[in-house]
Amino acid sequence: MIASRFRKVFPSCFSGLVLFLSFSLLCCAVRLNAAPSATKSMPWRLPGGVAGQPYSQSVATYQPNWKKWTLLSSSAPGLELESSGTVAGTPTTEGMYRLVMAATDSRGRQMHLNIVIAISSQIGPPGPAHATDHRPVVPVSSCRALDADKFYQLQQDVSTNQNAVCFRIAGPDVHLDLHGHAVQGRISAKAIDVNGIEIDDGTVTCNFGDSDTDHGCIELTSEASPEKTVFLHDLNIKQLSTVSDNAARALHIDWTARSGSLPVTTPAVRLSGLTASVSASKGHRSPVLGVQGSGITVEVDHNQISCPAGSNACQGIVCYGVHGCWVHANRIVLAPSDHIEETARAILFDQMKQTPTAFGEAWNNIIVANEGRAIRIRSAFNVWVHDNRILSVDNQNESQSYVGAIHLGDPDSGVDDLKDTRIFRNTIELGQRGVVVFARDRKSGG
Repeated sequence: MIASRFRKVFPSCFSGLVLFLSFSLLCCAVRLNAAPSATKSMPWRLPGGVAGQPYSQSVATYQPNWKKWTLLSSSAPGLELESSGTVAGTPTTEGMYRLVMAATDSRGRQMHLNIVIAISSQIGPPGPAHATDHRPVVPVSSCRALDADKFYQLQQDVSTNQNAVCFRIAGPDVHLDLHGHAVQGRISAKAIDVNGIEIDDGTVTCNFGDSDTDHGCIELTSEASPEKTVFLHDLNIKQLSTVSDNAARALHIDWTARSGSLPVTTPAVRLSGLTASVSASKGHRSPVLGVQGSGITVEVDHNQISCPAGSNACQGIVCYGVHGCWVHANRIVLAPSDHIEETARAILFDQMKQTPTAFGEAWNNIIVANEGRAIRIRSAFNVWVHDNRILSVDNQNESQSYVGAIHLGDPDSGVDDLKDTRIFRNTIELGQRGVVVFARDRKSGG
């Protein structure tokens, strides 16, 4: 439908234009193509796949002198390691998987390698989210404080002033099951140990915006070491604030973590099956799902994210400063805007370069970009963007002519803040003045 609209409005410019992003841009260590060149460092991960779709990625490309590849162990159903060093097959189940393999060189030396592959599934509601909580149920019928290590279940719709906190979580291992009910007001867990917190199955609506960075309809902040996953799923989050010059956040997590015990295949934060929106007027950029911090990995999957008409500077999914961020199987719609004071972004990877192994990956997402950026990468290492469908890329505002479907770098810091950025196999549909990839260079400014 989007394509037909552009064909009708811009017949001479559009002409059924669908671009498949498969070109190389050799600029400041930014690599835009599928196959990595040979390098001395060995990978610890391969590009993500999709359950039910053929998968093929070569590990041997990284070290062509190593031969006779064998698979020692694998937790990935449907994937095998060919003797040539290619991981191939059709994965059957979504999840994070580890493969342990060995290779032998011409001198008989052997090397072992641990590889992580993330497998997504079809865009839409996720499958069963979690095992049954066997702890005794604590029934809840009104706004209140929630003590640590308890399973709470909401018995009816509850409300307070939509600017105020309805449920204040006091410690870790709290499971708040909204049980299909609605909360008017905020859910807050601030400056505590947030390990093991789970919130699910209901609606949360608030009307709160300010210039503070630590507020949202659901807000969690912590400095605890990550030991258990924070899991928010199957929720409808509505941020209704339209206060000018204030930031309006549906979900805000700020977890500045010390070292923890979670393996890389277990994210410290998982956001899955959320339907979320933000009404953002002029002023601060307003994230729908925002996670910031350090020392944690994040998985954001199977969410439906939207920015209502007239929203300004809406940010769909924000990964800021975290160690790693997987983003997959989401549908994000940026609404057309009458004004662009600050440009919208469907997915943002920013300030993710605290360690050489910091990473981000966005694949198997559908993004309706309209006049915003579909994906922005700034000051981040090892970010891979592939196999996404990006629709309705257009730019009606001539003063914002630098808006691109995929925007790399920053006019202040430059694309030299990016390392091992890979963009491949994305399907991008352009409007009248859409730009596929825009890379900014600090020296030239263009």
